[in-house]
Amino acid sequence: MMRCGLCNSRTEVREMKYHKSGEYLLCSACHEKQVPGAKVIAQKPAVPSPKRQERLSYRCRNCSYSFSRNKDHPVNACPYCGRDGISLVEGSMAQHLIDRAF
Repeated sequence: MMRCGLCNSRTEVREMKYHKSGEYLLCSACHEKQVPGAKVIAQKPAVPSPKRQERLSYRCRNCSYSFSRNKDHPVNACPYCGRDGISLVEGSMAQHLIDRAF
């Protein structure tokens, strides 16, 4: 919610329009008074992003480049040097120690 620059009423951000000077925002009612006949079209709410897929970490045995990919994405070669010899990184040593402690 934002406040209109003229009437000070609280209005949803997606319904705000700039004043003709471009210096501040107006609610739809004040914008209608400023520009008669103008339509304020409410924007559609944002679509929630898709669920993140599980990622696996890899390391190249040739150039030591570390990268990650989605679990379903096959990895055949290093994206940096292009050679074979990719190792799956199981987890960091710190995480391994934490898991072992509990």
